[in-house]
Amino acid sequence: MNRLRNAKIYVERAVKQKKIFTIQGCYPVIRCLLRRRGWVEKKMVHRSGPTLLPPQKDLDSSAMGDSDTTEDEDEDEDEEFQPSQLFDFDDLLKFDDLDGTHALMSRMVQNEIPYFIWTTRR
Repeated sequence: MNRLRNAKIYVERAVKQKKIFTIQGCYPVIRCLLRRRGWVEKKMVHRSGPTLLPPQKDLDSSAMGDSDTTEDEDEDEDEEFQPSQLFDFDDLLKFDDLDGTHALMSRMVQNEIPYFIWTTRR
């Protein structure tokens, strides 16, 4: 009961401050950072129905093996790239909803308008 009461208070505060967000896709770092700042996620609802198949893309020259670089050069490029260690994102990627609190809060805001939408489409 304590978890439910705390989640309800947290959601009410987020609704008053207009801190409801939704993310289309898997972006765990963005999701975690927004949650740390007091935002509540409204999960995308996938309705069952006829789905359209994505358009088939033509094969480009790199898929056909006509690229200018060889496999050895591609491997060297990957080895040379070292991400900067300014931030430690390992703790951000850990699964932080072990008790289902975020899923519960998402259910509580299902009728609210998201004020921040993260998507890769228009």
